[in-house]
Amino acid sequence: DKSKKTPPTDPEMEGFKWSLAAFRRWLAQREGKEVMEQTFDRIFDLCLKAVIAAEGEITPHLHSSAQYRTNCFELFGCDVILDNDLRPHLLEVNVSPSLMGSSPLDKKIKGLVIADLLHIVGLYPHDPALLKKYDTNNSNNSTFSATGGSSKGSSKLSTSGTTNSSSGGGNPFAFNSLSKMMAAQDRYRP
Repeated sequence: DKSKKTPPTDPEMEGFKWSLAAFRRWLAQREGKEVMEQTFDRIFDLCLKAVIAAEGEITPHLHSSAQYRTNCFELFGCDVILDNDLRPHLLEVNVSPSLMGSSPLDKKIKGLVIADLLHIVGLYPHDPALLKKYDTNNSNNSTFSATGGSSKGSSKLSTSGTTNSSSGGGNPFAFNSLSKMMAAQDRYRP
C-alpha cells in the first residue's frame, strides 16, 4: 500500500527532521493509534531508565555545582532509533544539547523546547500590573523566601515557584497552569 510507505506532506516535516507531533500523526496513521501510544510509552521508559542509570554520575555533579537543589537544572537529549518492530534503542544521551535552529522547523521546535524548559524550572511569563497589585496587597505578610527561611517583605514565591496560597490570588507569574503551557514535552520523575 503506497499510502503506508510515503509520509504525508506536512509543514512539520522537513526532510529527515520531523516534529514529534508530526511523527506521532504519521505513526498513528501508518500503524494505528494504539501501536503509536505503545511505541511512545516504550521510548519514554527507555529515556527515563537511561537517566536513572546515570543518576550515580549526575548527583555528585549537582551537589558540587549548586548550593540548593532548586538552583540548578540540566537538559538531556535522547537519540532513539526504532527497529522494524518499533522497538526503541538508545543511541546516545546528549548533555546540554544544542538549542540553535538551522531551519525554520528546527527553530520552531527548539523554541518550544526552550519555553517548556523555562516553564518546568518555574520561570513563567508574568503580568507586571498583577504582580505589583499582589505585592502591594501582601507587603506586610511574612512569607517563605526562596532560600527556605521566613522573612518580611521578601519575594512572595515559595521554593516551588508558587505563591503563598493562604494569602490568595494564586501565582501572579503564571497565566495558565504548567500543563496548559507545555508545548510538546512531558515531565517525568523517577
